[in-house]
Amino acid sequence: MKIQTLIKNPKFLFILIILLAVIIRLFVLLSIGTNKFIFQGDEPNYYNVAKNIYEGKGPVENYIWNLWFNHKTIMHLDDAYPSLFSYLLAGVFYLFKESIFVSKLVSFIFSILTIILIYFIGKSLYNKKVGLLSMFFLSINPTHIIYSISTMREIVFSFFIFIFIL
Repeated sequence: MKIQTLIKNPKFLFILIILLAVIIRLFVLLSIGTNKFIFQGDEPNYYNVAKNIYEGKGPVENYIWNLWFNHKTIMHLDDAYPSLFSYLLAGVFYLFKESIFVSKLVSFIFSILTIILIYFIGKSLYNKKVGLLSMFFLSINPTHIIYSISTMREIVFSFFIFIFIL
């Protein structure tokens, strides 16, 4: 097949954009490191609560990240951190064992699924070209890339919002 024929094929472009998104995210993930947190506030908090759920302690935290000291296990400190994402992480920890890499993998997978959903939303509202363009722009969006390799709820929740839009 000629390259021009491939470029005009929407299925080929769909796969190419997905591969681009995966490669960019893997590159950034491996550049930053799989055992480091990008953000030092929310990200370790979600991880700590999920780890405690995984260990059977419930949705509690036992480390104050802003003050850098341990304290006896108390109930979750802030209502700004809903525990749904932590329960999702804990479920993944049951399947794959608890680690920072596994917690980042959750957002990574949901980011790729969100990119696919954006294609279908654009296609259903307009046409395949709009779906592919939307998908491409989201796959190279720096904010989406950074959040897709962090242990944060934003990517997972945006996935569910787009599911309801579709």
